[in-house]
Order: sequence, then C-alpha cells, then structure tokens
Amino acid sequence: MNIPFLAYVAGLSTLFPVVTGGIRFRGLNREFRILLIVFFLEVLSALLQIVLAFQGINNLFLGHFYLLVEFILFLLVFSRWSVGIWKTIFIQILVFFVLFWILSHVFFERLDQPAYYSSILSKVFYTGISIVFLHRISSTSDRSILFEPRFWIFSGLLVFSSGGLMFSFLRSVIDILPLDGLMVAYSIHWAITIVTNALYAIGFLCKPQVQNSGGQLELAR
Repeated sequence: MNIPFLAYVAGLSTLFPVVTGGIRFRGLNREFRILLIVFFLEVLSALLQIVLAFQGINNLFLGHFYLLVEFILFLLVFSRWSVGIWKTIFIQILVFFVLFWILSHVFFERLDQPAYYSSILSKVFYTGISIVFLHRISSTSDRSILFEPRFWIFSGLLVFSSGGLMFSFLRSVIDILPLDGLMVAYSIHWAITIVTNALYAIGFLCKPQVQNSGGQLELAR
C-alpha cells in the first residue's frame, strides 16, 4: 500500500519543534527546554513504535506511557507559567490525571489497544488550558502576540487537542467510511499534525521573553 505524501510530511513534521528547539537551545529558558524534551520524546516514541512494528511486536503501549509523560511535563511547565490560585489548579489537575490514568489502565484501558479515555481527558484539559492562556496572553502582553513564544505553543496545543477531540468523537463514523472517505479523514488528521508542529516550531523560533517574575504569566486576575 502506497503511503500518501501528506502522511510522510506529517511524520517528518514531528522534527520541526525538535530541530528549531535544538538550534535555539542556548537561548531557551528552563520551561522551553522542558518542552523540547517533550517533543524529543515524541519523536523517540514514534521511532520505537516503528522498530517494534517491523519486529511484529505490539507497540501501542508506548503511546499510553508517552501520553502520561507528555501530560506531566506539559502541566509542570504550565504551572511554572502561572501564579496564585492557577498554579494550585494546575497541580491539582496533574494529580487528578495521573490517578485517572492509573485507574483507567487497571479497569478500562488495555496497553495493547489504543488509548481512549485518558487520551480524551488529556485533550479536554489541553483545550481548556490553551483557551485560558491564550486569552490572558492577548489581554496582558505589552507587545505583539506574534512575538510571544507562548502564544504559538498554546495555539499549537489548541489545534492538536481540538482536532484530536473531533476525531475521537467521530471515530464510530470514520470507521465505517469508504476508502475515499477514510483518505479524506486521514488527510485532515495529517494536516492538523503538520500545522500543530509548525506552530510549536515558531514558538521556539521566538526568543522567550526574560521577565523578573521568572517567566510566569499572571492568571489570577
């Protein structure tokens, strides 16, 4: 089966934030270096899945554990960008999600099947968090938001999470589509992946603004 060109581009796009983050590494603050680790682990997870697939080994368990690690690191970064009650809220969300992930894998989700419940929950949180941060960035930034790296990171996260939720909720419809319909659906999925990674890459290209507060974004107002 021939793999569409867009699928290749989507796969290669995971390297966008890793490459740009690596180029700008010395100029990145601690939060953006953590984000770089997240995107590097995504690439590493994808490569390991390919290796295991060629060896005939079920590789779906990697997605489950990457989802957990990704959420933990993202929330740690978001909490560092927050102050007051919002910092506490993000820590509580993190604890809740970790407990949910553990319980869901004990009772509902199997490691040899695609993640579902924990994936949906993570995207719900990502969507809400992205909207909150984007609103605060646009209302408090003293410069163009186009030069604010966090704007691009949260824009990418919003595209990723909202697009992922759409496909999760339409899964039963997509699964029964004819081949042409499936190609359209997957093409949209690949396009979302490309746009997401391009936005992340732009975030790394924008030099993180040095602030006296350590880069925190006031969300408590």
